[in-house]
Amino acid sequence: MMKKILLAMIVVCVAVTANAGMTIVILDEETGAWREYPDSEFTITPSTYIEIGLKVDFAAPTGAYALGLLDGAGSLGDDVQILAEGAVTAALTDDALQAESLGLQNPFVSIDLTSAFEGVLLRGTFHCDGAGDVTLAEVNSNGVVIDTQVIHQVIPEPATMALLGLGALLLRRRK
Repeated sequence: MMKKILLAMIVVCVAVTANAGMTIVILDEETGAWREYPDSEFTITPSTYIEIGLKVDFAAPTGAYALGLLDGAGSLGDDVQILAEGAVTAALTDDALQAESLGLQNPFVSIDLTSAFEGVLLRGTFHCDGAGDVTLAEVNSNGVVIDTQVIHQVIPEPATMALLGLGALLLRRRK
């Protein structure tokens, strides 16, 4: 009985750690550092571009991964930049069937981690296409979600925009 419990605990620990360690991060433009934000804490306005990355906190298992949108109005740019030369290959992939099997919107970034690496693997551009929340996800080749990042998109209220315009007019008029 004890052997079965021990074996079950080992299997659970391996399953938990096999997909752990990779997180979606966002580049903080003020500090130039990569940050992981709690879901919905990161807020942007439509038509905003941000730099997103995939960070490995400890040696993740080699294999195939994907980074893309689970839902929401946004898009990934085709400017994927590999920061871990020799450890990873990545490209924006336009394969609707593969995206559907992974549970992501198309196109998505396909990633092949070929060797152990710690740090930021790659960076790319995310574009905000409309109001509402967007959920970015990293999945393994089986479609198992490893990490998500929710980005809250807000549209400035018309009254706020009117006040900003009025303020600009008053400043212009003073000159």
